[in-house]
Amino acid sequence: MKSSNKQSAHQAVRHKRKATDEAVPIEHSSLLQFAEFDLEMALSELFGMKHWSGTTSLFEYPKHVQSAVAEAISKIEMEVTNRVSTDERLRGVLLHCTDSLKKYSRQLEVSNASQIGVIARLLHIIAYLLGFDHGRGEINRHVIYYQTQEQLERDVDLTKGEGWKNRAFEYVKRYEVIKSLQGQGIPRKQIALIVNIPYHRVCAYLRKEKEYLQTMRTMEFMEKERAKSRE
Repeated sequence: MKSSNKQSAHQAVRHKRKATDEAVPIEHSSLLQFAEFDLEMALSELFGMKHWSGTTSLFEYPKHVQSAVAEAISKIEMEVTNRVSTDERLRGVLLHCTDSLKKYSRQLEVSNASQIGVIARLLHIIAYLLGFDHGRGEINRHVIYYQTQEQLERDVDLTKGEGWKNRAFEYVKRYEVIKSLQGQGIPRKQIALIVNIPYHRVCAYLRKEKEYLQTMRTMEFMEKERAKSRE
């Protein structure tokens, strides 16, 4: 009975502390006003003025900063998913970062104006780098992520190694077989049965001639580099 009462008392204290934390605003100052305005502007870049206009005063409370940052990260994650589609590594590392940021944002403890200011400026930089501008929540510049052949091959060599080479060899050979069968006039559904993969994958292979050529060049480069290292 005593244990139960003690536990109830602890829970009551925790609930009271949580309610107090949510209700107590960050100490007001002219710096806080600037930081809150910066955060509102950063959010407006991502969502448009109508979505966040007039919400500056809400950011005096830590829980509202948390929810705003979490919403911004979700928008950034969506943009990364939609636009970084051809560079598997870049997309992967960016989504890993946004996933971690979402987890951290749920536990974000903002206690002063400087912290809000730093968060606001970082979100603003990200928004600009993604192509947002003018506080409209719309893309104003198209961002192109481009790698030279040398950079791409270095990426493959550093991150994919021997395992990738084996998979690439299998991919190249399968593509060549599928292309050869198509050249002989064999229907795609029959090709799928011959190479033992689903019909939709046969169609996908035949749409990826550029990927095939790129993989071939990368494999050739890696082979040359290994040959040089053995000399």
